[in-house]
Amino acid sequence: MQINRVSKIKNLILVSLSALLISFIVHSNLFTVAKAVFKDIARGNQYERVEKELLAEQRTNETGATESVISGVADYVQMLHLKLQQPIGENVVVQVYSATGDGGQQMTHIGDMTFVPGQQEGQMEIHQFIDTLVVREVSPNSGAVSGIETIPVEKIVVNSNYMTTSTYIVNGLVSYYQQQGFAGAKKVFTTFLLILFCYTLLKIRIPESFDKRLLYGCVGVFDVIIGAVFAKIALRYGELTAYRNAILFIGILCILAVTFTAFFLFIRKTAIHRVYGFAGLMMGLVFMIALPVYQVPDEPTHLYAAYDLSNWVMGQGMAEDGEIAMRKSDYEMPVQTGQFTPQDYERYYSSFFEKSHCNTLVDTDCLAAQTWHYQYVMGALGITIGRLLGWGAVPTFMLGRFLALLLFVAMVSYAIKKLPVGKMVMFTLALLPMTVQQSMSFSYDTVLIPVIFVTVSLSVRLAYCDDGEMNKGDYILLAVCAMACMPAKGHAYFLAGFLPILALLKKGNLSKTKRQRVWIILALALLSLVATTLLQNIIFPNLKEMPEGYVNYIEWADAEGYTIGGLLGQPVLLLKIVFRTITGYGPYYLETFLGNRLGWLEIYISNIGLQLLFFILVIACIPRKENTVQFSKNTTAVLWLVGILEIMFIFAGFLLAWTPVSEGAIAGVQGRYFIPAIVTILMSFQGRWAKISKNVDRPLSLAMVATLCWVAVNVVSWI
Repeated sequence: MQINRVSKIKNLILVSLSALLISFIVHSNLFTVAKAVFKDIARGNQYERVEKELLAEQRTNETGATESVISGVADYVQMLHLKLQQPIGENVVVQVYSATGDGGQQMTHIGDMTFVPGQQEGQMEIHQFIDTLVVREVSPNSGAVSGIETIPVEKIVVNSNYMTTSTYIVNGLVSYYQQQGFAGAKKVFTTFLLILFCYTLLKIRIPESFDKRLLYGCVGVFDVIIGAVFAKIALRYGELTAYRNAILFIGILCILAVTFTAFFLFIRKTAIHRVYGFAGLMMGLVFMIALPVYQVPDEPTHLYAAYDLSNWVMGQGMAEDGEIAMRKSDYEMPVQTGQFTPQDYERYYSSFFEKSHCNTLVDTDCLAAQTWHYQYVMGALGITIGRLLGWGAVPTFMLGRFLALLLFVAMVSYAIKKLPVGKMVMFTLALLPMTVQQSMSFSYDTVLIPVIFVTVSLSVRLAYCDDGEMNKGDYILLAVCAMACMPAKGHAYFLAGFLPILALLKKGNLSKTKRQRVWIILALALLSLVATTLLQNIIFPNLKEMPEGYVNYIEWADAEGYTIGGLLGQPVLLLKIVFRTITGYGPYYLETFLGNRLGWLEIYISNIGLQLLFFILVIACIPRKENTVQFSKNTTAVLWLVGILEIMFIFAGFLLAWTPVSEGAIAGVQGRYFIPAIVTILMSFQGRWAKISKNVDRPLSLAMVATLCWVAVNVVSWI
């Protein structure tokens, strides 16, 4: 027993040290330092004094003052030399900052450079590792960052003293933590605790019969905390009755979600797909209330497409020129995209029970999304019912959202139920904040994501289960979903529709009936791909108008875009674009995939919430010891290939259709686009590597729902 105790202590120490090391790596500038080392290796490892002249970009900060931003320094800077475009006429202090984080919003003051009248150049010692420099001009008398004449920066020169690679890396890391100070230590400590929490989850063993008082106590404490937080937020807006009541209602829904999820998981021992059905619906309602209509990215054009389909259902025709007709009350609904004020929320919620006094349609300038309208059936059905009942704009559109949410939850619940292995992977993906946001909107993601989830689930079931475990309804649904995968988002996800081929690639005998059905499904999928490709330009003739003189015109930038021929003729340029995209936006893609930057990319969730979501997703991907199905190498390879190629298609589409040649990286890509593609990659982990007990699934599911409730707090309190 003494030996076991010593072994456990050693194991705990090893885990703690590993967690601490991971925490330091996560919250360091190791990636930036590595990029700088790579650049130096490309220069031939010449560890000598290097002088670089950099260009500055002028921007206006939150105070209205102009500042100079120098991106891509990525060096251990010894000396900074600054030259202004003209001599100054009064004493000015130039403040120098080191910026980190997405968009360079986290700034650390490095030092000041004083310019006297008539002076044009100055320098200062830094001796720090710098990723991005920000230069601000301030008045020495008032200390204000505005109210003085802006003096543009003409030239910035940084002098870097290169050392051996190991010394350089150490200096870069130490310098970073010196700049971060207490904030950096707090981040490391928080991540350290999260890793230990997740490790504890892995070690939990829940017996068939256990003392439920601990469960009741933990859930009760969480409910009290979450309720108190929502009540505190609501009290800020006591004079805005409708908004205050909406916040309180969201808090009640979160409490019910956690309480009943715990009840279903630990008391009733409900199947995981049923738990998702409840949790997905409850959290979808939370996000539906917290994010008004039009507050989800690109939702206006998707809503207009659903409204256009509703017009057709009611016999009023579909818009030929893209501009749709709407009820006046719907067109003038009190909402907007982007930043919402409490007063905007009050107007929105207070109009929830209003009736529409006139159902006559008026011409509008609203343009429907130029995409396949089958993706908006549930939203159009809700709008049609609301119009027939004479409801106002807000309840009509909310009904459309609710029906879309019902379809999403029902299909994903069905997919989890039919999946023979990796249920927690799909459960966790479906409850990521970004997925929940999309599930309750008018976006075509409400159909695209569940369609791909069902296709993946039934394809795996088809390959690894006996003939009798799939009925005719399953085959029909698989065929429909495989066909529906084809045209979505410019055919970027069409490969998912061919996943039934897994059954043909798996070793072993395949019955004649199953083989025939697989070939029929694949043929229908191919027919759908060909048909939608050929009909695209016929159904959407105004999809893209090319101005004269342009080979590829990017409308939003009013500039020339890249072409396939041009990129193939310059392979080095293509590699540079890919490298800049991955190195420059990699963390952004991960964050927006998990759930950061909700709404119109302006709602941030806490770092601890993001990290917890990431760790839960990692644990969900680890195979379970109890799995009776293990993927073959062929299956793993196909799942990886489909996922990677779909991600590549997404990048290729945005490179050609959204990125002007003036951009050095691919523009417009967001993490939410990877959700339908990443499911195949994460499912591929159900192989023969390290496994954990299935016993972890229930506490992990509850932790996921609780984290999602905490994210809802961030959503409500973002204004």
